[in-house]
Amino acid sequence: MTTNITRYSRPVVSLVLLLACSLALQAAAPAGWILNQTKPGTYEAGTDPQAAYNGHPSAYLKCTKPAAGEIANLMQRVRADKYAGKRVRLSAFVKSATLEIAPGLC
Repeated sequence: MTTNITRYSRPVVSLVLLLACSLALQAAAPAGWILNQTKPGTYEAGTDPQAAYNGHPSAYLKCTKPAAGEIANLMQRVRADKYAGKRVRLSAFVKSATLEIAPGLC
């Protein structure tokens, strides 16, 4: 029985390209964080060692191509099993150079 390698190569190449592009888009986010945006390439994220807090560099989220209705955020995923049945507190320090609140979000 022979296998037609070209029949399988197109889907494999497509998958590899998709994964590579996905990793490239996430590469700008700080380690352990995911940059989520409605239109890829509209925002960038990274770390700013100049704006350190308690010796840790701050993360930033910056719009690179202003466009109406575009949304972005930095997020992390954690396993919930370590926290089941426990109280969890999240605190953050936020600083903004310019900020506009979209209608209906507050």
